[in-house]
Amino acid sequence: MKRNISKKQLMLLIGFFYLIGISVFTGFNYVEHQKAFQADVDRQLGWAAAGGALLLPPSYHHDKMEKEKLVEENYLKYARLLSSFNDKMKTAYIYSFVKKDENIYYTSTSYKEDEWDNAYQKDFLELYPKATGMLKNSFESKKITYEVSSDKFGTFKSIFIPVTTEDGFVYIMGADIEISYIEESLQEAMIRDILSGLYFLLILLPIAFLYRKVEKREKELLEETVITRTSELNKTNKFLSDLSNQLSRYLSPQIKDMLFEGKGHTEIKSSRKKLTVYFSDIKDFTSTTSHMEPEELTRILNTYFDAMNVIALKHGATIDKYIGDAILIFTGDPKSRGEKEDAVACVSMAIEMRDKIIELQKKWEKEGNSRGFKVRAGVNSGYVTVGNFGSEQKMDYTIVGSQVNIAARLEGICEPDAILISHETYSLVKDKIECIPEAEVLVKGIEWPIKTYKVVGFLNQDNYKVYDINEEGVSIFVNMTKIEDSCHDEMKMKIEEIESMMMNYKKEKSE
Repeated sequence: MKRNISKKQLMLLIGFFYLIGISVFTGFNYVEHQKAFQADVDRQLGWAAAGGALLLPPSYHHDKMEKEKLVEENYLKYARLLSSFNDKMKTAYIYSFVKKDENIYYTSTSYKEDEWDNAYQKDFLELYPKATGMLKNSFESKKITYEVSSDKFGTFKSIFIPVTTEDGFVYIMGADIEISYIEESLQEAMIRDILSGLYFLLILLPIAFLYRKVEKREKELLEETVITRTSELNKTNKFLSDLSNQLSRYLSPQIKDMLFEGKGHTEIKSSRKKLTVYFSDIKDFTSTTSHMEPEELTRILNTYFDAMNVIALKHGATIDKYIGDAILIFTGDPKSRGEKEDAVACVSMAIEMRDKIIELQKKWEKEGNSRGFKVRAGVNSGYVTVGNFGSEQKMDYTIVGSQVNIAARLEGICEPDAILISHETYSLVKDKIECIPEAEVLVKGIEWPIKTYKVVGFLNQDNYKVYDINEEGVSIFVNMTKIEDSCHDEMKMKIEEIESMMMNYKKEKSE
């Protein structure tokens, strides 16, 4: 006999299967919430530890362990920086470890006022005997690790990030977040899912509507959380960007890009390359500046260096260093466009610098300073040694070699407001740059004579005109950039007269 299922039994059956469905749904949601939240926690820990590493000076840990200079550096100042950053990141602690003689030590930490020990006010270098396998493994493998541990302050999830300084010193930057914070957040998520299912079971249709509102609200909360986290990350990114920009002011842009893009290595290493080297200084700088007030000297000198820096970067040159009033620049490294193109770029840069200096001289004279700078420049092309020179603690990316010395010697014998180049450079730029042959010279430190050329300007450029009578050793060089615009036509007429006289002279001599 066929048995019919009553409505009550049907409802119970539907309710039973619905409870199973709700349980599965709740469990699935809990797992997904757990994964997403754990990923957020890991990212939060990573940003906190990485940001903490940037707050400490590059030599902080090495100096502390090897030179014991931390007391002089005022440890409390760095502890407060870490504590402030720790509060912004909403983590429990940010700290660092070093390893020496198989022992692991705390070297920095954030703190809370009620936990702070007065013994740490001057210095902080505490042996950490409870180092776990994960922490030790981070030192050995130099890989990021996570662990969960407990101490008198609570139970925490921790991240350990190995950091290698420029001198090869390795330390661990860590950050903690309280497990109770993670558990409470996950419990709240699970409770919301269970309540949603129970309300939906009691009042199916109304709760469906309410559940949609709760779901919408959760999405809004998630979006608000994302916005908040994004804002915090943007602030951190801005801080890191500002720090990077400040550091880059001490480096040539090419060198900065090479390091920040991971293409360079901070190790004592060099190579041989054919580069074009530019060297300039201000003629009679000491006597010229002795009559200036310090403020005026600083203003004029900074204006000069700023202008030269802009032109050098425009031509893709690498600014090696400023040596007092002198400037050392080279083209061809770290990026080369080819030997010829590098040489043309360097001499083109020198021409533009010369013209800019003449322009600045007029400006300074109008400002009442008649002792404007007169700059001499030497350019040479050849093989030099380029790379990192110095010690493991401090190094400089620079060039050395006899070809660098030749550029400096050419600058030393050059006339003011002029550019003197070697034959090696001339052979690379002669189809683009107009030059006047000069006498061969012997310079200090170089055993062979150097054939030299004075740079006039770019070929086919109206602003430059050269007249030369080689038979008598007579030459006339006219630089139109030094002449006021209103006098150009009159000067051109004079030049034509001079040219006619020279042609007649040569004709008479030949007859």
